[in-house]
Amino acid sequence: MSHYVIAKYIRLSRDDTVSESLSIPNQHMLLDRYIEEMELHGATVLDFVDNGYTGTNYERPAVQEMLELVRNGRVHCVICKDFSRFGRNILETGYFIERVFPLYDVRFIAVTDNYDSDNYKGDTGGIDVAFKFLIHEHYSHDLSKKIKSAKHIRMKTGESITANSVYGYFKGSTGRLEIDEDAANVVRLIYKMVLEGNRAPKIRDYLFSMQHPTPREYKSIRNGEDITPEYLWSTAMVLRILRCEQYIGTYISGRYLRETVASSKQTATDESEWIKLPNHHPAIIEKEEFYKVQELYTKRKQSKPRKSREHLLFGKVFCGCCGRGLRYSGGKYPVFSCVYTNANSNAPCYKMKIKAVTLGSMILSIIKKQAEVVLNINCMSELRTSSLGQSQIDEHESHVRQLTEQIQMNYEQLVMGQIDRETFAVSRGECARQIERLKIRIDSLRKSERAKSENQKLVELAENAVGITEAISQRSIIESVVEKIIVSPENQIEVIWKFADFGVSAV
Repeated sequence: MSHYVIAKYIRLSRDDTVSESLSIPNQHMLLDRYIEEMELHGATVLDFVDNGYTGTNYERPAVQEMLELVRNGRVHCVICKDFSRFGRNILETGYFIERVFPLYDVRFIAVTDNYDSDNYKGDTGGIDVAFKFLIHEHYSHDLSKKIKSAKHIRMKTGESITANSVYGYFKGSTGRLEIDEDAANVVRLIYKMVLEGNRAPKIRDYLFSMQHPTPREYKSIRNGEDITPEYLWSTAMVLRILRCEQYIGTYISGRYLRETVASSKQTATDESEWIKLPNHHPAIIEKEEFYKVQELYTKRKQSKPRKSREHLLFGKVFCGCCGRGLRYSGGKYPVFSCVYTNANSNAPCYKMKIKAVTLGSMILSIIKKQAEVVLNINCMSELRTSSLGQSQIDEHESHVRQLTEQIQMNYEQLVMGQIDRETFAVSRGECARQIERLKIRIDSLRKSERAKSENQKLVELAENAVGITEAISQRSIIESVVEKIIVSPENQIEVIWKFADFGVSAV
């Protein structure tokens, strides 16, 4: 049976209780033993492993790769430890087991649930299988709630539940924050300099001159990573340290909320929802010093409110030397400037800046010139003509649906005993080949239609760009055609376009 292919699927979630039976090596061992007992000599076994992925959805790389092989008819059997390893969502898991796998004549086995689809020809497995689906899905939701509740309790008791610690501390063996003296001395230096009358920019420059690694660089070095520090502190880094209440021993958690246990998406919470526990860990800064600094910076913030307005190039301008975004500063003479290397006077982009009005007029001029070039290309006029491409796509898609329905109808005939397995296999193979040819043709037509649509859009944008006057339309055109603007010393400008046909211009 050298043609027979078995897909062995294994999954372990971050939220699973790591027991001996759930570990990946033991899942491998269990499935290998079962496959040996199947006595399918010469069968090819493919391994698919998702480590650290939830079973509540199918956004998993290994399972998607396996399902793609199933759809291409290159897998004959799927085997996993139990239903929950394949998926915990009752609707999606049931759809694959009851509809997709039978459609492609794929055998499905859940070993410890004693399920083998070959034993349920023409049946779904009955109430026993459905009940197991419900148990696995309920377990997943219940586990998610319990984990979130446990984490909240640990936060309220002041137990650190993250691997990361604020600069100046490290997580000790007991899970509590302990002072990292090397970094803590830098924190103390920053507060000392502020209380002596130094502002954040001067502190930033001093930290660079003394070659103190930035918090991120320090963390990488402490973790043993091979990096070359740049020592480029920013005023924002200094201010974050000056405003961090954890330096007086206050434990703070709950600043971000994760939607679900398995989700990586987090949202910031209001400060009123934060959990704060005073005197939780050793303080680096005395409370009296900390509150003096807070009072000082509150007065400065009130006395000099920041004046800024959004520029039409906002978010589009980057430094040609260090690659960072240029900061826009409003006021009487607005400028775009590189602040990343402000601490390093030897950097090629040190205090590099360009007047916002100068840059804006240059970019608008470049856009208009490029738009005129686009409109003067004779072949562009051909793009205005309509095509039959979409009608052909609709026709082919209709044919694909008919062929898919034919496969489903033949499968129902097979289950009812109206045709034999060989007849079904021949019919399904022919339909699948036709579907594949039609899909290739559809893809080709869609690419052609997308190209025409993009070029037509390009012409329309060019027509609008030639006549831009108002600030709103200027921003709209810039947003539509400009990917980024790269500024190098001596006002060297390069425009990267969103459309290749708009070209790349340098001034």
